[in-house]
Amino acid sequence: MIAGNYDIKSSYAKLNAKLSDIKLNEILGNKDMHNLSAKISWNGKAKGINTISGQGSIEFDELAFKDIKTYDLNLDFKIDRQVLLFKLTGIDSTLSCDIAGDFGWEQKANHGQLAGNFSFYEGRSDLLPGNCSIKSELSASFSNRLGDLEAAINMHAISLVKDDHIANLDTLSLMLSRKDTIISSLLSSDFVIAEFNSPTSITEFTSALSKIEFEKILTLDATNYFNGSYIATLPAFNLNVAAQYDSIFTLFLPDSVFRFHHADLTIRKSNKEQSIHAELEIDSLNYLNAGCYGAKLALMVDQKTMHGDLTIDSLEINDEGTGLTKLQLDVLPEKITGSIFIADSSGAPLYQLGAEALKGKGSINFRTAGSDWIVNSNKWTISPAEFLKWEIGTNDFIADLNLQHEAMKINLNGRKSDSLKMNLQNINISKLASVKVLSNLPEGIVNADFIYSAKENKNLEFKFDVNQLKWKEVVADHVGANGF
Repeated sequence: MIAGNYDIKSSYAKLNAKLSDIKLNEILGNKDMHNLSAKISWNGKAKGINTISGQGSIEFDELAFKDIKTYDLNLDFKIDRQVLLFKLTGIDSTLSCDIAGDFGWEQKANHGQLAGNFSFYEGRSDLLPGNCSIKSELSASFSNRLGDLEAAINMHAISLVKDDHIANLDTLSLMLSRKDTIISSLLSSDFVIAEFNSPTSITEFTSALSKIEFEKILTLDATNYFNGSYIATLPAFNLNVAAQYDSIFTLFLPDSVFRFHHADLTIRKSNKEQSIHAELEIDSLNYLNAGCYGAKLALMVDQKTMHGDLTIDSLEINDEGTGLTKLQLDVLPEKITGSIFIADSSGAPLYQLGAEALKGKGSINFRTAGSDWIVNSNKWTISPAEFLKWEIGTNDFIADLNLQHEAMKINLNGRKSDSLKMNLQNINISKLASVKVLSNLPEGIVNADFIYSAKENKNLEFKFDVNQLKWKEVVADHVGANGF
């Protein structure tokens, strides 16, 4: 229902409207929005945006998003001389607020500010799992003049609750600036400080990001393994993030499951280098019964290559510690190489493996970087050096892998389109990984044969025997099985 009058000569208007069950999901095309019921009133002049003056109100009887509903939300406003004064109040159990502010506009400038407090109880909904609520003091401001933008949002005395977990933050602030074609932002709180800047506009930067086809960056069956052509179109930028552990993380995982002390992340790109560099450092990180200390990741990406290095001073799993750990990955147009090195607490190699994938004519050849691999401090001989071939056109694999340590042997031979055979001889499971590190790993000696055939109907035949089996509370002298 809409009622009112308008005086053409004085441009004075009086309006009263009642909206009932307006289907916002159909009007806005957003299925998460639901019906709207409200009362609207206006008294004042309404000839043009620059001369409008008067006062009005909007009383929301019901407003819903997803399965969150709020009632009795009121907006009172007054407009005079291109300035809008407003006050938003709500006393509903879902949303309670008392916020006042103003918004002004001129020919080439806009500005605004607000301040107040709010509390929001989400309840058990689809927005976040569990029962969630937040309470905070709030202030915000912005100024847009001749294309230069300054904006800030500040929250103080923040209290967050999820189920029976409570987290308190002193402050959370976000500042955004655009001046002389340079954008910069700063996010700061008790647990994180993040700074970003780039000599471009927000529109240009987001447009360049949206054009990146991440699924095409690394493709084994393309002419080149790596495609970083988007690097040239991405504007220069710099991102710095420093984070430390805070009670807010317990809202997602208890500190007995996940915890870290301090982390630093830097990602940058300069137009001169035409490459992206990223560095991540974490002094300590613990997840369940595993921990790593002194972790450093370095990554460099340009238009044709990617180089990554991860070093960890020490690892600890089930109170068993290691020494230095190194992981390396290099992606070139025609070759991918990777290696893993894990030392024990004395510095001797515990695991040392390396392999590479080389492009051939219509194929990719996988080969070892050396003649030996070290697995759980034991040296395994691998032959031949080229142990796997992938024929791209037919998606067929040819395997010729032979690994041996003393009496233990692992052999994989054959062709996927015909038959593949795997043979395990005298494999002592505890020689592959420490039972102290992997507490649920069974112990025993395995002999087995697996034959996969694709000649007619796909078929798998198997036969295996396990002697001296120990797993949790299970102990057996011999376990065997066969079938197809």
